[in-house]
Amino acid sequence: MEVRRILMVAPFPFCANRGSPINVLNKIKILLKNDYYIDLICYPEGENIERKHLNIYRPKRLFWSKTPIGISKNKIFYNCLLLLKAIKLLKKHNYDVIHGHEIDGVVISIIAKKFLKKDIPIIYDMHSLPIERVGKIFNLIQHFAIKNSNLIMGISPNFGKYCLGKFSFVFDVPIKEKENINEEKVVEIREKFGTPIVFYMGTIESYQGFIQLDKVWDHSVGKLMCYTNADIEFENAINIKKEGYSLSDAMVASDVLISPRQYGSNIPLKIYPYMRSGKPIVATDIPAHSILTDNVNCVKTKPDPLSIMDGIKGVLESEQLKRKIGDGAKKTYEQMYNMREYERRVIDAYKQIEASS
Repeated sequence: MEVRRILMVAPFPFCANRGSPINVLNKIKILLKNDYYIDLICYPEGENIERKHLNIYRPKRLFWSKTPIGISKNKIFYNCLLLLKAIKLLKKHNYDVIHGHEIDGVVISIIAKKFLKKDIPIIYDMHSLPIERVGKIFNLIQHFAIKNSNLIMGISPNFGKYCLGKFSFVFDVPIKEKENINEEKVVEIREKFGTPIVFYMGTIESYQGFIQLDKVWDHSVGKLMCYTNADIEFENAINIKKEGYSLSDAMVASDVLISPRQYGSNIPLKIYPYMRSGKPIVATDIPAHSILTDNVNCVKTKPDPLSIMDGIKGVLESEQLKRKIGDGAKKTYEQMYNMREYERRVIDAYKQIEASS
């Protein structure tokens, strides 16, 4: 069976500048490029995009507040509406595959399929392991999702051991194929805020480790800087987004890039633009950073703020080490995690579905 028409379920705001929505957008681009047709259902929030052969369906907005990351009443209500929409679309169209993102998306897909007694293969796009962040009660839900999926497409090779032999590793890629740099702004950032600059990009959830680092930051190490949508006041860090600078310019202006995540096995999306930049990386020694190799393309530390600061100091004090791990990171990205390889992995996963159907 040749797969051509896809029902895609993305239970979060789309499109938005964070990990899961970017994951969805990148896969949509690849699938459309390869002549697939996609009907996407997602939350009402987010930026609309228009592409040939892409239809986006959103429920009406029910809440004034934005839907937060994690479990919330907003998500529960919107997921119910997505389920109803999925059932309606499955009745109306003949889909070749249902592609559910995250645990919510694949559970919605499975319930809709079973309700209508449809014989349609399901892809579970696993962006994270719920049992690592929510609690062991989700172990049963995750097992249900894996058991009832035909293929698990995961962003980390660490997920494979949970997936009953149905796993395909498809890494994330940055939303932009190359950064747009304003050299004058880069110089301005370094002159205005001082150097060396230690830079973090991403969300500010507790498990990311940045809040803990900010609280005990030693200014003798350098300027702690971040780029985040979080509307909070930091004790020591500068949110460069609030200062009006772009993410690309801030990253280029930085001396060291950090990923201080405390635990987990899903690879942070930030790691890929970090590697591509050729800047030295300091990351915690946890499964989430398994694609990085200590003293080859990064420096790894224990997942506590003092160890992270020690690792940063070691990098800043050695020009040779900075060049070595920066060049190593860029080489790793160009050889193993480039856009051509990403496209091959996405399409190969779909070919697996075609071959087994």
